[in-house]
Amino acid sequence: MKQTILKHQSMGVDGKFLLRSIQNDNLPALDLLVRECLQNSLDASLSENPGNKVMVDFIIKNCDCRPLNKIFEGITGKLNQHYREGNVDFIAVKDTYTTGLTGPLRECDVTDAGQFGNLRKLIYEFGQCQENIGKGGSWGIGKTVCFRVGIGIVLYYSRIRLENGSYQERLAAALVENASAPYTLMTYQKRSGTPTGICWWGSVNPDDGTSMPVTDEKEIHSVMDIFGISLYKGEETGTCIIIPYIDKNKLLKNADTAFEEHGETLESIVKLIVQRWYFPRLKNKEYSFGCWLDFRVNGMPVKQSETCRFFEEMQTLYNLSAKKIENPRFTLPDGVNSADIVLRNEFAGSSKAGIVVWKQVTAAGLDMTPPENTLAPYILINKPDEDDTAGNRAIIAYCRHAGMIIDYEVRSAWTMGIPVQPTGTYLLAFFQPNGCNTLKDEAITLDEYLRSSENADHHSWEDRNNDNKVRRIIEKIVKQIPKKIAAALSEDDGSKERNNNKGLQKILGKRFLPPRGYGRRPNGTNGSGSAGGGRASSARDILLNVSDQVFGDNYVQVRYQLSLKKGTQKAFIYFKVHTSSSAMTASEWEQYFGKPFPVTLISCTAVCGQQNIPVTLKDTSNGAAAYGAEFDLSTCSQPGRLHIEGQIRFQYHEETVSISILAQKR
Repeated sequence: MKQTILKHQSMGVDGKFLLRSIQNDNLPALDLLVRECLQNSLDASLSENPGNKVMVDFIIKNCDCRPLNKIFEGITGKLNQHYREGNVDFIAVKDTYTTGLTGPLRECDVTDAGQFGNLRKLIYEFGQCQENIGKGGSWGIGKTVCFRVGIGIVLYYSRIRLENGSYQERLAAALVENASAPYTLMTYQKRSGTPTGICWWGSVNPDDGTSMPVTDEKEIHSVMDIFGISLYKGEETGTCIIIPYIDKNKLLKNADTAFEEHGETLESIVKLIVQRWYFPRLKNKEYSFGCWLDFRVNGMPVKQSETCRFFEEMQTLYNLSAKKIENPRFTLPDGVNSADIVLRNEFAGSSKAGIVVWKQVTAAGLDMTPPENTLAPYILINKPDEDDTAGNRAIIAYCRHAGMIIDYEVRSAWTMGIPVQPTGTYLLAFFQPNGCNTLKDEAITLDEYLRSSENADHHSWEDRNNDNKVRRIIEKIVKQIPKKIAAALSEDDGSKERNNNKGLQKILGKRFLPPRGYGRRPNGTNGSGSAGGGRASSARDILLNVSDQVFGDNYVQVRYQLSLKKGTQKAFIYFKVHTSSSAMTASEWEQYFGKPFPVTLISCTAVCGQQNIPVTLKDTSNGAAAYGAEFDLSTCSQPGRLHIEGQIRFQYHEETVSISILAQKR
């Protein structure tokens, strides 16, 4: 194939810029590749009708380097230096039941703005956005991940159906590299001008010298024979992206060290990754927003034995949430709960922004016990740091109609306030937006608003200004979700907690409180001051969640999670006692009643990440008992907001009082 080198031009791009265009260090390259390629394939489906499918084959093989090197005019010598003989590994992603790379072959044939077509958008253009409503892609730069997986070379083979009913095959290749790197495949000479690090292989348009794909089937088939990839035939259309010269070991280690340590192969990790990000569409014939995904590795479908129970449970939650959005009267099965997320004054029609559906599952229910011994959900979603022996945090997944999971939230505003589950139990949740709902005063749906809120890697939602309208839709959704789940869990556990409190009161009761109506300060106001005399902290500065009450013979033990604003040096957790008409701190109680505070703090632990935090118990004024604990956070090195967690153990000394546990900054 003939080489065409991109020359530098004003306002142009270069290889270094393209390789850095997706600034995502959170996801491994293989995850980004699977997300990008599968979304491109699903966006190009021949039919949007539910029940149809798109087939994607993820091929991991090797081929003889000698004929491969000869394909790339201009760099064959450099390739021969490094790949003289033997086989080299490659990855190919081949889709079927898709349109293929349609559109103009030549640059000069693009006459209207935005009418580049799939071919030129993918191979020759950068930043040409996906305009079709409901699609997963939008920015037009996600494809650059393909150049980061190997040595910068990518081939594109496609078969399309032309308007006259005939079929055409197309083949092209591209190289993107950092021209200023110590080693480059292309040789750059000063007299040639500023190098861009970008070139193409294919045919050359004799009229203007620009690159275009090869359409000669004989030449195309000779290249595809090198890789041993079957050609499209009959009425088949689709696209095959080939990335040669990959380093399998490097990709394996980068993908997930936990799986690499367990002796997993690149093939098995790819099967996990596609479940991680595409369980809403993978083998899911109930998917109602387009085609379902028929995914294969080296031609073989993912077996049932290779499917993780965790992702099956998440797919069930996804399907139930979609049905509940479509039909609010749909009855959820036992053990599955839901809550509507309602926003006022945001939509032209219904105020429902979406629905969150959740369930509690056991380790055995996730096949984590023998003989399966499946890894913990936090490892399956590539967040092993969240696998905490002290308890299991909720896992919330979410996506748009396109069906690619945006992210899994574990320790964030999405889950703040949801009680930590005890060892052996997991709370799984899915948020389904009411994507068809139209925004008030704007002619776009919620699904399109969410699409516009995503960055190029589609890995988060963030409110943006749309047509100079400042909205806080995502912020409001995220704020409601943990509140709804926590409130529902509290209702479920209410009777059990009241019974336990009653038993505790019988053990510790001394019955000496004054008659009903006590508990007002001498000036007649209710006791609600802050312990220690400090300024009350705002909810944005500090958030406290208490869970997992354990009632012993002579004590109560609870777990807590404390979230603090970045830079906080000291924090304080303390008790207030509730009477029939007020809530009093230790000092207010002693001052008013002249009696010992009826709660004693026995112990308190605090951990920030993996770091133990110094804790000082604070005694009441008479030194009789501790009523609070002060944390020294000056050595806490956790980035961003500080997340503290630990256990509090305390005693009641009176039967008829109830308490609150509060926190403030010092």
